[in-house]
Amino acid sequence: MRSGKKLLSALSAAALWLFSTQVWASSGWFHVELPDDSPVPVAGWPYFIEDLTTGSPLSDFASHAGVKASVRLDFERVSGEPVLFDNFLNMAHYACWAQSYMSRQWDQSYVSLEGLPEPEGRSINFMPWGWEESVAFGNVRATSQTIFMSEDVLMLRMKFVNSGESDALFRIRLNFFSDADDNLETTYLASKENDSCNLEEKESGRFIYDCNDGRNGLRFHFLRKIALLNFSGGGAHIENIRNQQKNGTAWLESSEIELKNSGGLELVFIIAYGRKLADASDGSTVSSDELDSKLQVALDELSGMDAREKVAELKARWSFMQQSLGTIHMADEKYKQLARLAQTALVHNLYAPTLETGKLASLPAKVYHNDMRPWHAAIQAAGLAEFDSQSAKDVLTYLFSRQESSVREIDGMLPARIGDDSSDYGETQPFSAPPEIGWIIEQVYYADGGWDKDWLSAMYSAAEKHLSFWLNRRDRDLDSSLSGGNGLYEYASAEEAGWGDSPRYGCALDGTNVCEQFGNGLTEAVDLNSMLFEYMRSMARLAQILGRPIEEKEIWEKKAYELEQRIEDGLWNPAMRAWDDRSWDGDRYVFSGASTPVIAWPLAAGASHNPFHISSAVQTLTNPASFWGSWNDDTPTRWPMPTMAYNSPQFDSLQDGYYRQGQIWPLLNYTAVKALWRYGYADKAEELKEGTLALIMQASEGGIFDAYDAESGAIGWAPGSYNREDYRENGGVGEPSPFQYGMSASVVLQLLYERYQRERYLMPGDIHVAGFIREMRRLSDDALFISVETGDLKQPWLEISSLDGRPLSETSDYTLRLSDPYGEVDAPRIIVTMPGLVPGLGFVSAVDSSGNTELLESKKEDYFEIEMTRARMGAIDHFRISDLSASGGNDEEAGGCSSMTDFSDGMRLAALLLLAFMIRRISRQEK
Repeated sequence: MRSGKKLLSALSAAALWLFSTQVWASSGWFHVELPDDSPVPVAGWPYFIEDLTTGSPLSDFASHAGVKASVRLDFERVSGEPVLFDNFLNMAHYACWAQSYMSRQWDQSYVSLEGLPEPEGRSINFMPWGWEESVAFGNVRATSQTIFMSEDVLMLRMKFVNSGESDALFRIRLNFFSDADDNLETTYLASKENDSCNLEEKESGRFIYDCNDGRNGLRFHFLRKIALLNFSGGGAHIENIRNQQKNGTAWLESSEIELKNSGGLELVFIIAYGRKLADASDGSTVSSDELDSKLQVALDELSGMDAREKVAELKARWSFMQQSLGTIHMADEKYKQLARLAQTALVHNLYAPTLETGKLASLPAKVYHNDMRPWHAAIQAAGLAEFDSQSAKDVLTYLFSRQESSVREIDGMLPARIGDDSSDYGETQPFSAPPEIGWIIEQVYYADGGWDKDWLSAMYSAAEKHLSFWLNRRDRDLDSSLSGGNGLYEYASAEEAGWGDSPRYGCALDGTNVCEQFGNGLTEAVDLNSMLFEYMRSMARLAQILGRPIEEKEIWEKKAYELEQRIEDGLWNPAMRAWDDRSWDGDRYVFSGASTPVIAWPLAAGASHNPFHISSAVQTLTNPASFWGSWNDDTPTRWPMPTMAYNSPQFDSLQDGYYRQGQIWPLLNYTAVKALWRYGYADKAEELKEGTLALIMQASEGGIFDAYDAESGAIGWAPGSYNREDYRENGGVGEPSPFQYGMSASVVLQLLYERYQRERYLMPGDIHVAGFIREMRRLSDDALFISVETGDLKQPWLEISSLDGRPLSETSDYTLRLSDPYGEVDAPRIIVTMPGLVPGLGFVSAVDSSGNTELLESKKEDYFEIEMTRARMGAIDHFRISDLSASGGNDEEAGGCSSMTDFSDGMRLAALLLLAFMIRRISRQEK
């Protein structure tokens, strides 16, 4: 191992740095600050860094393994020797197979040049596809690119240039070791204590590194098959293998290389990842690792091809994906980077199921939450739909396919955690996950252009089964007088709710999380009932799209209406002036009194038509003392919105507030934005959207996280790894919040593309409404006021304004504009429907930019509907809608249509003919 003054100096500096980071890790009072906490200079994004980020490694092509750059001082578990952070290509290797016992950091590797001075000046530049490194070994400068070239196949492309006056002699060594720290970046029970690894040559020029977890019973082998390719410089081959049987210390060493003065050398290591499951009693193989075929395909791709060309091809793939993001609805360049960062998180958390399904899964954060979770997967599908509609459809298809495989045989249930195809992991659990899925099916369908009715039909049937599970199995009140239920629904536990240690469920604030695992299932939850309401409304719309019998649509709407009434009557807490969870205590229902942003859920779902309830809940949400904070003043503190209100005695952001007791969860912010927008608080919705995005960007430019500290805006804490000895006492304080978190990334894209604007209520006082609105209903009676259908996710910008100063709900004189400010609407046709405007009783005219007017004819007799092409939308400046009975006295600029004399003779004749037709039609109906 290395020695000397230089090493001593490096170690001293490293020890000081290590001490400071260990103080942070043990106390829980300090947050990770990236890139400042890295002793190695890093640039670019996202920061795939071991230890300083939790979970979500570089893991492209839906791979089952991943890597991160290691930038901290490590020690070999066996020898105790230090491994400097300046080491070239120092990286951690992760197993990401979706079973609990397969997911964790495994070991590390680095490249050394034996015979040359120690490395110094290492720097890293991260990219969405991987990273580039640079380090100096005396006069030899080494650069590299780390990139996945296919599923489970990693390329390490290295280039060495000798700038010295004499030739350089050295051997290239690829070192593997098990580091001594216990930070495995996983929430699962895991340990390195019993690992044993073996490195051997399986065939000429190909080497297998087999690491066995060493447990009794089912054993997991994390396998890597390695090949060295020499593209220039001549003659390098693996000449020496060193193998330490226990705890993974090994290396592959090349023959001696002579690098000429001013000469260059290019080498490539290809590493294929695989696994083997074997029973300890007989060693029988449960599944094949397929390493040989993966490695061979990669080598065949590179045969006769410069590695540089392959890297360029892989970079171009990412460039194409970034272009597919389209135009976001924010002008500043920094938001474009944020969108690409979100896209990167969603792509690297894609997962290829190991049985041949032809579909993809989406994991919340590989390694850390390395299983499929229904509401995470659904929300992440909404984000994927923004740039990869096929993958989004695959994720939902694969998710619902697991209904049939549930070993509990509960009809329609989706287990809270779903493992790989070959495992029943998670499926014996007695709980599911929040049913945030109906509107997402709609969104994914429209993102694909609205053509795939077969897929939508399959999703409708599966979603109906899943909804039936909730309606049949989760109305579980114990009071016999309620006959087994009162029509309000309960989660089985706080774990099923996804709220972990929240006081909503009376959870202890001491990190024990007992009720997280064993909740009594008797809490009627505001968010659950609101989600089910929105689910029913979505099912009604899906039934209509699929052409199902009208009675089917009406049944869903009736169920939704009845549930809304129960939410309003049963879950409104007058003392809080907000909706609140309530539980049956054996004698009566008792409200939880926990002040959380869950009060936004009925508004986000559109499940309230009570003006007092709406205004009271909005007042609470936007109160700086409760959820709004003071982030938008000169000294930003208290960001929006903590999972417990700032003024709640249960808010505790320092001791136990690391998860759902005071941190910020971006999903709740998005729900509140959607709620505010839906009920006409557009300015507040915009303010909260900008505040949420600002929070995420200022915390770190190199990643999107699961949670953020509410008071400082820093990267938050994780819910705690179960392998930590002090978990029960201290929770996860000190462990960074999961990195590149899929749900948060999807929320970012929904905000940037303003998807929350698709539905809105026409409020009683509205005289002007504008947004990317697909459907607007009157609050007073829930009747459809206007819909703009494109058959696509992208909507035109709709503006509708009263011309006579009266509220839109009370007037027939208004203008309506459709425009495309971001040049993104490419639907072949756009259908505008206004059920309240009966043809013949009012004029609808199209006015171009020169003021020329054309009377429009409705496609329907009993309500107004027009169909226009995308090109025609661009030619029309606005529509003018006027009551036929309007008399002179107001010109158009003052508001409204003055009289019939404003139109040409042809238009007057057309209007009279239309009026005569309507009078004749009405007469026939009366007869």
